[in-house]
Amino acid sequence: AVKGGKTVSRPAAADVTPGQMLKKTTFWLYYVWAIAVSAAGLALISQASGVVWEASVDQTASSVATIVGLISICNALGRVLFGGMYDKYGRKVSMQLVNVLFIITSVVLILALSTRSIVVVIIGFVLGGLAYSGVTPTNSAFCRAYFGPAHYPVNFPLINSNLIFASFGSTISGALFDASGSYNATFFLIIGLAAAGILCSLGISVCDRKSK
Repeated sequence: AVKGGKTVSRPAAADVTPGQMLKKTTFWLYYVWAIAVSAAGLALISQASGVVWEASVDQTASSVATIVGLISICNALGRVLFGGMYDKYGRKVSMQLVNVLFIITSVVLILALSTRSIVVVIIGFVLGGLAYSGVTPTNSAFCRAYFGPAHYPVNFPLINSNLIFASFGSTISGALFDASGSYNATFFLIIGLAAAGILCSLGISVCDRKSK
């Protein structure tokens, strides 16, 4: 198949029922990826206000809310960007970019707290919002590309059920802060989750090669 003069990396999938989808290795690899990166995003959001206060105790409540809100703003804008990216560059680039952005976000925020720089915190939140924004459009695009359109109304919610498990990301990050007294523990958690995401994406690539 050719699109825009370029060869599309994966042809349209045959329609797969929900039961068949649940038996596929690609589904479970992607499902674990979605849990990992969604948990990373929720962990960041749950600790965001505390990160701002630690970086700069002089902030007012309204300024903290504004800075934290940048994550949501970039999340909204990034969904459009990632949707177009998946369409143009495919699954591998989209998934790995989400993984890498979360790692960069964590490194930037670790630096922000070590330097007590609110400007660096803002940069980290922008990157984090963009990283988290890639999850939802990638979920929908992956579901249709790999499992077809016929059963999409059921298959897509099954993929989105990853949020049941991902929601514990905020709980775990809170427990890590209580145990360590440092937000760096959350950032290392995010790095670990992103690393797991990288492995899942590579695993899907292996499955793709075997299916050709």
